[in-house]
Amino acid sequence: MSDPDIRVLSTRPLSAALIENARSKGIAIDVIPFIVTTTVADEQLLRPLKERPLTAVFTSANAVGAVGEGGDWKVYCLSGATRRAVEESLGSAVIAGTADSASQLAELIAEKEVYFFAGTSEEKSCRLPCAGRAPM
Repeated sequence: MSDPDIRVLSTRPLSAALIENARSKGIAIDVIPFIVTTTVADEQLLRPLKERPLTAVFTSANAVGAVGEGGDWKVYCLSGATRRAVEESLGSAVIAGTADSASQLAELIAEKEVYFFAGTSEEKSCRLPCAGRAPM
């Protein structure tokens, strides 16, 4: 086969089917992960939260995956991949609101007592306390 017409660098994993489909159209995709995440969930910390109603906030699908299953929760989350992860992993949860950015999400949850589940990196536009419960 001749050299591809277009070359793309993806910094997140892609399915083999997507890469092959692109190749059949003259597009070569190189996949080199830029960020690697590791889930570290403290089950002793999470278990009591899963056993009671609460309002949870998620800004990443990785945080949803770290929690696993929730309980009788209302969830606020970012739209897109985070919302899909909530729907898949936290099926019993009610999605109370979604937003396209962390700052829009912050406006939705202002003045509410919430549990914010996050990784080690904070959204630059997040104006909420990013550990535990936000004050009422």
